[in-house]
Amino acid sequence: MDKKGLIESGKVSLGIELGSTRIKAVLIDFEGEVLAVGFHDWENSFVNGVWTYSLEEVHKGLKSCYNSLRLAVKEKYACELKKLASMGVSAMMHGYIALDKDGNQLSLFQTWRNTNTQEAADELTELFDFNIPLRWSVAHLYQRILDKEPHVANVDAVYTLAAYIHMKLSGSKVIGIGDAAGMFPIDSSVHDYNQKMVEKFDALSAKHGFKKGLREVFPKVLTAGEFAGSLSEEGVALLDESGNLLAGVPMCPPEGDAGTGMVATNSVAPRTGNVSAGTSTFAMIVLEKDLNKLYREIDMVTTPSGFPCAMSHANNGTSDLNAWVGIFKEFLEFIRKELLPDLKSTAIPYYEYDYTSLLLEANVALSAVFNIKNELYETFYRLHDGMGEKWYYDVEYASTLTEFTLNKIMDITREACKVANDIYDAIDVISKSDDDEMIAINDLYEDLLDLSSRIEEIRGFDSLIELSEFDSNEYINKALEQDHSLEAYEENLQKCIDSALEEAQGIVWELTHKAKDDADELIKELQKYCDKYAVYIENLRKRKIKRVNTSIDNT
Repeated sequence: MDKKGLIESGKVSLGIELGSTRIKAVLIDFEGEVLAVGFHDWENSFVNGVWTYSLEEVHKGLKSCYNSLRLAVKEKYACELKKLASMGVSAMMHGYIALDKDGNQLSLFQTWRNTNTQEAADELTELFDFNIPLRWSVAHLYQRILDKEPHVANVDAVYTLAAYIHMKLSGSKVIGIGDAAGMFPIDSSVHDYNQKMVEKFDALSAKHGFKKGLREVFPKVLTAGEFAGSLSEEGVALLDESGNLLAGVPMCPPEGDAGTGMVATNSVAPRTGNVSAGTSTFAMIVLEKDLNKLYREIDMVTTPSGFPCAMSHANNGTSDLNAWVGIFKEFLEFIRKELLPDLKSTAIPYYEYDYTSLLLEANVALSAVFNIKNELYETFYRLHDGMGEKWYYDVEYASTLTEFTLNKIMDITREACKVANDIYDAIDVISKSDDDEMIAINDLYEDLLDLSSRIEEIRGFDSLIELSEFDSNEYINKALEQDHSLEAYEENLQKCIDSALEEAQGIVWELTHKAKDDADELIKELQKYCDKYAVYIENLRKRKIKRVNTSIDNT
């Protein structure tokens, strides 16, 4: 089945991630191949001393992101996204979203960036003999209790952002264990909140007048693979402004971004780990057992399946870098738009002519040709110890040579020729038509044009075109539908898929061997082009680069 058919039949899954600076939606097939993506950029606000997003922004951003994905599907596959096989939500961890029994927001959403919980975090850390970071949800709840904020009396539910979105989409008050581990300490042996610590917290908060138990207000903990509810009609209305998406989609437990990062990097088993450099920065190591003592520098969380995980976290990551880059960008834009035009209009050029910019352009052009030659080489050649042959093509079932690569070769060589022509024109003006010099330069330029024509000729050889156009997925789907349709029943499906893959691999191997000689010729001509272009640049470099304008008063 082709990709459009998969989408129309609903054999696709949707993932939505609410990051600190961007909301992302990804549509994938059952093999994990990305079919379409959607985005919505946003940024938190600083309101009354609190880093926050309004829930209106959350709802708007969620709908905008999904709409971006829906339009991408429509544009790419000429169909509407209506059915999903499954879906899930992840988001920035920790924080504090407090709602009353009617679902109304009681106070500002406190994100993970807020560190206004020092008193609560210290007291709970001592009470549990377990590190409670400033950003954890229980620290936020207890700080609100200590501060006697009026809204605390009406708290019916406390969510992370992912758990909140999941609740709005499905009606289920649940949370994935990895995200839950950023709310309250987890007992990995039972995959739930640590009961002894729950009892200690309930007793402590009751002394301060908080009448509800922690389990009443925090969402229920689920592990990866457990059913977490289905997309409701209300959820569809929140997500899809077109109204085409069908309700009833099964949903996985909502997770935190740390947990989904572990899954993405295959770092979910004990003795594995990963590093994340995003808006915040952290390193994580999956442990075989809990730490035997308290370390304030280490946060204890879990994988989405419940294994204990040690995290070292820093609040500031790329957010600071992004801010500085933004400032420099604004400054450069100001210089370009406001200052340079005036300077250019009034200035007398110091140099009568200057080859510096031409040299720069020429070197960039040469580098581009060299890189595309190496890209083509890497497509065909792999270095493997012990291989008996001179060359080895690393074939799976799909060709690594694409039409894009072949077209890029021509785009790059044509651009390099254009730059060479610009240089020729500039030298013609400056040299005042010195015949001998212009003849030599023209000869070099003509050689480049000839080489470019030869490259274009080879690029169009049937063997290379045939290899680049071979669509393995289309071949495999067709093979399953036509050649294996009668035997591709459920228990024999994998065998049929493997057979189709093997057939595709054989075709790619055959096409690659057929195209090898032509690819070698193309690589050789590209190298000739690089060598000739290097001579062209060296010719320019040997010339007197600059001559001071005599109209400038140099005193």
